[in-house]
Amino acid sequence: MIRLQKYFLKQFIWYFLVITTGLSLFFSAIQLIDKLNELMPHHPGLLRLAAYSLLNMPMYFMYMLPMSALICTILTFAVASRRGEIIAFKAAGGDIRNLLVPFLVTGVILSMVNMALGEYVVPAFNKDANDLVYRIREDKTRIRLQQGNIWIRGKNGLILHADMFIPDRNMLKKVLVFKIIDNRPQYIISAKEAEWNKGKWVLKDVRWYDFVNRRVVDMSRTDVGGISEPEVFSGGVSKPDEMGIIELYNYRNRLDAAGYRSSKLDVDILSRFIYPFTCFFMVLTGFIIALMRGLRSGMLSVAVGVITSLLYWFIYTFMLSLGYSGVVPPPIAAGLVPMIFLIVSIAMIKKVPR
Repeated sequence: MIRLQKYFLKQFIWYFLVITTGLSLFFSAIQLIDKLNELMPHHPGLLRLAAYSLLNMPMYFMYMLPMSALICTILTFAVASRRGEIIAFKAAGGDIRNLLVPFLVTGVILSMVNMALGEYVVPAFNKDANDLVYRIREDKTRIRLQQGNIWIRGKNGLILHADMFIPDRNMLKKVLVFKIIDNRPQYIISAKEAEWNKGKWVLKDVRWYDFVNRRVVDMSRTDVGGISEPEVFSGGVSKPDEMGIIELYNYRNRLDAAGYRSSKLDVDILSRFIYPFTCFFMVLTGFIIALMRGLRSGMLSVAVGVITSLLYWFIYTFMLSLGYSGVVPPPIAAGLVPMIFLIVSIAMIKKVPR
C-alpha cells in the first residue's frame, strides 16, 4: 500500500511541477503582452521586458496552485485507471479511498506553501516588478514612502509630514507642514487631513503656529502650494499587491483609526487567508472526478476538471466583486464559494467506488 501511494504521489508531483511552471510562464507572458503598450514608448529593452515577465512568475505560480492541484490529481488517477492499475489494486482487495490519504496531506502542504508565497515571496517580487515599471516609465528610481511616516520635501523651504496617504481619495491624514528658511522655522501647520484640489493641497481643521509673528491661529481650512501632487504619493506608497496578509491587516487598522473604512481591503484580507486552502479541496475534488462512474476516459475527466475549476474561479471572482462594491459582507464574499465547494466535495467522496 505505502509503495503504491508513493508511486502515485511521485507521478502527481511530476505533473504538478511541469503544469504549474508552464502555466506560470504562459500567464506571465500574457501579462507582459498586456503591458507592452505602456512600456514600449519608453524603449525598455529585451532584458528589462524579460525581467518584468519573470518577476511576475511567483504571483501566477501562487494563483495556479489550486487549478494545477485539481488537474494533476485527475491526471494521476486517470492515467492509472487507463493502465489498469486501479482495477488491479481493487482486485487485490484494496480500498481505493486509502490512496487519497497522502494526496490530502499534499493538499495541506500545498495550502501552506500557497500561504507562504502570498505572505513573503509574491509581495517582494511584485514590489520589484512595480519598481521596474516605474524605472522604465519615469526613467528614475521609485521613491519609497512608508505609511505611518511619510516625509516629502516641497518648494520654497516647505517640508510635509503625513501619517497616511489614502490613494482612493487623494487624501493625506494627520498632516504637518514645516516652512524653513535659512535653517530657521517660519511656521508649522498642523491639520487633521489634506485633500488635493485644483493643483493645491487643501488642509482641514488647521492650527497655524506662526514663529515670525509669535501667534497661533486656528482655521477650518487653508491651501498650501509647492507640495508634490498625489501621483508622487500613490507611486511611493506600497500597493495592496505588495503587502502580505499581516502588513495589509495593519494598513487596514490604520485606515480604520483614521476614520476611513474600505470594504475592498476587508475582502482582500479574508480572500488572502482563505484562498490557499483551495488547494486542499481541489485535490479532493480531482480525486472524486477521476474515479467517478461514467468518467472512464482520462481526457473526459481532465475536461470536467478544467470546467469545474473555471466555474469555481468565475463564481469566486463574481462574489469578490460583490464584496468590493459592498453588496455582500466581506466574510460571505470571500468565504461562501470555497465553503460550498468543500461541502460538496466531502459529500461526493461517498460516490467514489471502493
